[in-house]
Amino acid sequence: MSDPLSFCCNKKCFSQCQETDLSEIFTNFLTKSKLEQDCYLSSCMVKVPLKRCIPNPKTKNRTNQWQYVLRNKGEQTKVCRHLFLKVFQIKEKRLRIIQNKLLSNSSFKDRRALPKNADAFILLKEHVGTMLSSSNDSTKTTKNRKLSFKNPGMSLQKLFVLFKDYYRNKTKRTLDLSYKTYCKYFKDHYETFFQNM
Repeated sequence: MSDPLSFCCNKKCFSQCQETDLSEIFTNFLTKSKLEQDCYLSSCMVKVPLKRCIPNPKTKNRTNQWQYVLRNKGEQTKVCRHLFLKVFQIKEKRLRIIQNKLLSNSSFKDRRALPKNADAFILLKEHVGTMLSSSNDSTKTTKNRKLSFKNPGMSLQKLFVLFKDYYRNKTKRTLDLSYKTYCKYFKDHYETFFQNM
């Protein structure tokens, strides 16, 4: 990855990030398909109210303002647009296309190669990771790994309730995913969770 730390903005948001974390974020990003990447990027930005200040000739016609975050190991860090583009090595045009889809509420549901609620499934896996205890055996595959949660009394229904809040905090949107679909995803990806209930 090219060095994104040379400069980003006057707030120097890059100072909040470790270079190793940025490299890990980019490496994980590269493992995704093009559609999965777009979906992931869409979950890392949110439209916020446009601030009224001294007009800037370059942005005087801007009608939307966006907030960007980098996510790693269950943590998220607010960053500027410049650093966001540098870390993922994407162009402005691609970013605008993703934002237009979000604004039109079409997101990526019309892309047949990407399943509905793909962004929810990405955040679901991330959320599960934040709830696991450190005693989990990382040498086994995700499906066959016995899940050990920080809360011994954790149930699938409790996880679903917590995930709805987690999704809302991350995306500023309400989760459009049924409990039945949530359970099916768990059964397909975390089989031993059901075997040990």
